[in-house]
Amino acid sequence: MIIIFKGKKVIIFDMDGTLIDSVGIWNKTDEILIEKLANKKIQVPNIQQVRDTILAKCKSDDIYLEYCDFLGKKLKSSLSAKEILDLRWNISDQYIKNQIDYKPNADRLLHLLKE
Repeated sequence: MIIIFKGKKVIIFDMDGTLIDSVGIWNKTDEILIEKLANKKIQVPNIQQVRDTILAKCKSDDIYLEYCDFLGKKLKSSLSAKEILDLRWNISDQYIKNQIDYKPNADRLLHLLKE
């Protein structure tokens, strides 16, 4: 076992960047979401920059709900902001389960932590 973990009962870390890289997940999620809302393939260059700009302007307590409301209005969707947010979570969940792999040696780290 790695010496810094010896005697520790709890180890807390941010999963993103440690076990997986999630930036790409959210870019792909939003790409799929936008295509579903528009009912066609739409190229959104710099999707992360666009999302970050919109989120920075959000004023509500739930910036992602506000972001989804923006997307719904922009793409003339009949779905509510909540339905779009739920769809976004579903897309990301499926993408993570079916497309994302751990960073190198993440599985080894988890096994060491479990010991």
